[in-house]
Amino acid sequence: MLGNLMPSIQMKVMESLRERPKFSVMDTMNFWMETAMDDLMKAIAMVDVLTINDAEARQLSNEYSLVKAAQKILKMGPKYLIIKKGEHWCFVV
Repeated sequence: MLGNLMPSIQMKVMESLRERPKFSVMDTMNFWMETAMDDLMKAIAMVDVLTINDAEARQLSNEYSLVKAAQKILKMGPKYLIIKKGEHWCFVV
């Protein structure tokens, strides 16, 4: 689990591993989308699961519909996506 680190650090962690993990997960936030989008896109492509909240999913994909947002985000590289919806649980794709 890479957590919500700076995307460049997330990539360095993944690249420093001798073997690719069987299952990798990362989280991110809107701050990284605003300040480090290029690195964030590279980091997203390296993991199996991305976890983000619904507002971040909309921002990352430029889509209001969470279904359309999920479809676009999955094309960025992760195999699975968890969109957190606060008190409304989550949307898993």
